[in-house]
Amino acid sequence: MKFIRQGGPIDKKYQTWKHSISVFILHYIISTILLFQFYDVIYLPFIRDKLHFDHILIGQNQISDRKKNVSGFLMIYFLSLCLYRHFLNTTKPIEQKALMYEHTWLCNQTLIMSAICLRTDRDLLAMAYLITVSIDQIMWYVDIIGFILFRTFPVGVVKYLTWPGTSFATRLTCTHHVWTIPLVMYACHGIHVAAYPLSAVVMTVSVLLSRFLTPFTIQYFQNDERCEKYLNINLSHELWKDITFSWLQIQKDDPPLYLYLFRLLWRWQLFNGIIFCMVLYPLSNFVFSHEDI
Repeated sequence: MKFIRQGGPIDKKYQTWKHSISVFILHYIISTILLFQFYDVIYLPFIRDKLHFDHILIGQNQISDRKKNVSGFLMIYFLSLCLYRHFLNTTKPIEQKALMYEHTWLCNQTLIMSAICLRTDRDLLAMAYLITVSIDQIMWYVDIIGFILFRTFPVGVVKYLTWPGTSFATRLTCTHHVWTIPLVMYACHGIHVAAYPLSAVVMTVSVLLSRFLTPFTIQYFQNDERCEKYLNINLSHELWKDITFSWLQIQKDDPPLYLYLFRLLWRWQLFNGIIFCMVLYPLSNFVFSHEDI
């Protein structure tokens, strides 16, 4: 337990593959088991039996060609993304190891977990993952448009691509932040209101695992120069450092861990709720309401 949990930035275990690979595997195994069990045993029976939501949209026991195709694409893309980033960082051993932690970002999880959910008739869980990353990915559109028009990032979620230490592979393989939402919505024929509460569970599990398993930063020496790799996976340590709006700051009074996580989770879910109500759900009704499922 002491080995697997995250330590300080100079912990020697970050210099080996053992910790980063273990964290990657454990994160996906634990989150998959917890979320699939919660979804299958508790959540889906509750919304069907107690709330009487339309069964056509939730668990059709039928995997369409559309879902199979999107699932296959997401699976191939995720694996290609991982392999390509590792291949282009062969001369940067610490960067390569850090990639294993970065593969557990919720934006990356959404790719592979949505692929699995679509293939196992868990559409609602795929939608929940989509909602969980919606505030971040909508802000990507804002930052991209702001940079094109004004050469600045209004929010800052895309700014990391301009950091000197950001690899070419990372810059080249970040496009999924733009197309994940429309693609998964297309596969699921829209989005269901029951996915929103479920997204809070997805977020909580991922953030807590990241806080326990992944380091905030990694400090190391390269060519006798002290370097630092900023991770902060799933914002489990602080709000992303490029987001400087004072009214968004949740750690300025240096709160204890439980208070920081509480602030992060409810505010993240609140913003996702705004995006869900103002963008995702209206868009779903406008585009997909006429489709035969």
